[in-house]
Amino acid sequence: MARKLLRARAGETLVELMVALAIFAIMAVWEVSAFSYFAQTGTNLGTLAEVGAMAETKLETLKTDTLTQLNGALPAAGTTGPLQDFSPLNNYQYSYTRSPDLTTGTYKLLEVVLTVVDKKTGSGVYILKTSFLRSGDLNVGN
Repeated sequence: MARKLLRARAGETLVELMVALAIFAIMAVWEVSAFSYFAQTGTNLGTLAEVGAMAETKLETLKTDTLTQLNGALPAAGTTGPLQDFSPLNNYQYSYTRSPDLTTGTYKLLEVVLTVVDKKTGSGVYILKTSFLRSGDLNVGN
């Protein structure tokens, strides 16, 4: 009797095995595609962090400049400067936008926005805003 039952189910294990392998193959393909997507996302975030650090360094360098040096490095008040290449990240460019200056007595407030642009897409990837408070040619605060 046991042999009759086994003969009736003779092909079931092979079918089950094929179904299990098909499901496993689908899961493996999904995992590989998900991994490549997450790996690309990690690369993009690393590049964005590097661009952000370079942008912050540029603005921190400007904060140490005198008002005369700032006026030479930044565009005129109320305008946007030309795009300039980041070095060593040649895939990105940056520009400064300077708001109209606010002057009260001997104090002058300069507001600057640094925009980083991806050369390939032409879209902004990082925007950083800061201000400089000057009295005469001296740095009063940020």
